[in-house]
Amino acid sequence: MKSYSISLFILLFLLPVLVNGQQAYWQQEVNYKIAVKLDDNQHTLKGKIEFEYINNSPDTLREIYMHLWPNAYKHRSTAYAQEQANNGKVDFHLSSKQERGYIDR
Repeated sequence: MKSYSISLFILLFLLPVLVNGQQAYWQQEVNYKIAVKLDDNQHTLKGKIEFEYINNSPDTLREIYMHLWPNAYKHRSTAYAQEQANNGKVDFHLSSKQERGYIDR
């Protein structure tokens, strides 16, 4: 009889709490197209990026943050350059302007 009481308690009280306490799984979706042209003579890339972001979460997203890492290589005072220097890596600091890259628009 004691085993029956414990089973009944679990079934009636704990199971609904466990089932209702779980949130449904969702995954954000990003679709993108990238078209890039290399100019060997000028040592440049020109490109276009289009993306579609689909919010599958139950929350409304009011902002989406994007970080353009290529600008991290623009000059010696970027966060990337400072992080490299703090970690004792001097290759970037010793590089010439022609060896670094960036996005200009």
